[in-house]
Amino acid sequence: MRRRRHTPLSKRFEGTHFSDPFLEWLKGFTRKKLAIKDVTKLSNEVLSYRHELFPVRSVPMPENPGYVRYNRDFFTVRFHNEKVNKDLTAFFSEDRYGRRIVSNEYGHDLADFFTMAFHGLLVNGVDVYAIEWDKVKINKRYYTLPIAFHWINPATLHINENDNKRYLVQKFSSISKFIVSYYEYKNHIFSKAESLIFNYPASASPVSESLKYLKKLSQGMDFSLIQGKANIEPKNYSLELEKARYRSSAQYWRQQNMTRVKVRRIFNQSISGFGVALTTYYEVYAYAEYKKHLNIIRDYFISQFNNQIMELIREKNGFATPLQITYQGFTSSDKIDSTFLKYKEGKISVDEFIDELKDSYDTNTF
Repeated sequence: MRRRRHTPLSKRFEGTHFSDPFLEWLKGFTRKKLAIKDVTKLSNEVLSYRHELFPVRSVPMPENPGYVRYNRDFFTVRFHNEKVNKDLTAFFSEDRYGRRIVSNEYGHDLADFFTMAFHGLLVNGVDVYAIEWDKVKINKRYYTLPIAFHWINPATLHINENDNKRYLVQKFSSISKFIVSYYEYKNHIFSKAESLIFNYPASASPVSESLKYLKKLSQGMDFSLIQGKANIEPKNYSLELEKARYRSSAQYWRQQNMTRVKVRRIFNQSISGFGVALTTYYEVYAYAEYKKHLNIIRDYFISQFNNQIMELIREKNGFATPLQITYQGFTSSDKIDSTFLKYKEGKISVDEFIDELKDSYDTNTF
């Protein structure tokens, strides 16, 4: 299987990812970007969480007992023709000249691609890519397939939807073009067949919802620093230090931890281990919601990829029936609900609840 050698990447999509400092500041993208760079703010909620969508699999190697093979091949193409199934599944998963199915800027395989798209949804609520198509030879047969997904800076985009027709306009600001001389900015217009759009399935992204809590997320640390300064500067009688000398840091740390739990609920993440007195029932409930939310996001990415990309593959290759990407290996939301009901009714313990919800992707069944 190979892509035609010497085929240059499309010049049309160069620079779609370029920064536009003015538009990013004007539309609030800069503030969100800064919020995820600081571990005391939203770094863990985004940078760690995104990798839980499609984790690395540790698949046993029967030929080498005790050893495992690491991969992220969660996906299979479903089509009535088994040869096409095999070819396209290989295209979306197997190594091709040291380079797997790519987004030029982000990742090597579909799992990586969805991981980085999830990052964009968590932060900005939208993630958009320009699609590059080409003829690809797989097992002596040519297919028209997406060979690259080029990330488009969402701060520069305007999306037009009209009568089931979609096109995207990317326009960089004149101010950034004037200030930043080392970029050769180019505006673009993308048709529906040239663009892939993901939107967070809620009214706003979790980072956007959490921005109002940023200051409270570090209030315990901030107060401790001020109190430390008050202790080493006994002759400094400034109002801020004087107030710190007569207050306890415990209340600030408690408020900080409570805010962290509140933010993690916005992200639909688990909430144990943050120094807040929570009932076991609520911790178990939050864990169940976290598992279900990941399922919702996985299903969303797969459905959008099928609707926007696999449907185009069908059209471009003249297939009469639909193709679909499917995945497996994760506990279903129905199983999560039924297991939580058993816990709620006192039929199983917390440990049994967690054990029953373990995912099953570390297998050879893919």
